[in-house]
Amino acid sequence: MAGPARCADRRACHRGLPPVPATGARHRGRPPGPATGAGHRAGHRGPLAKSGLTGLRGAGCYGAMSADRLHAARIDRTGLSTVSGDPAAVFPWWSFTKTVIAACALRLAEDGLLDLDAPLPDQPYSMGQLLQHRAGVANYGGIGAYHKAVARGDPHWPRERLLTEAGADRLLFVPGMGWAYSNIGYLFARERIETVSGRSLARLV
Repeated sequence: MAGPARCADRRACHRGLPPVPATGARHRGRPPGPATGAGHRAGHRGPLAKSGLTGLRGAGCYGAMSADRLHAARIDRTGLSTVSGDPAAVFPWWSFTKTVIAACALRLAEDGLLDLDAPLPDQPYSMGQLLQHRAGVANYGGIGAYHKAVARGDPHWPRERLLTEAGADRLLFVPGMGWAYSNIGYLFARERIETVSGRSLARLV
């Protein structure tokens, strides 16, 4: 599925982002930084319903919408599949990118290129703690200026502004001693796997 793969790389550039990123309704626009899947899923419920690919018991559905384009797929309980729309369409992966980043990290760990439990260079937290949201890294979900930028449809914030506005240089708690959802944490995770592998996220995927 070349479309989603290209999109994953694009979203990762904003977030790591991953960015990555609080799941409230206010994130349901085109974010200036990392964004989540919650808004995207909410956005295509109507079109999916109209496509006739929902409402079947035992069926698994996937769909994405961009402007006037819809792509959806269904596998019913008998194993038969149905596809509607344009399979070549490119859509944001939003927070599903976190799953991709985590899978890449686990594969690198399996290959001996990444230690999930060792602290990252010059940091008190490990890759495993970043993936579990237990590193204490801040998030941008509570930044008023961020939500205003989303509402205005501003271009995504550069990495450094995102980190500065979120206060990412200050941990919320001692790594491993708490839990806090962090899109920025997945930005750091993405950057780390690209460094140790010598490849971009797109190439890894």
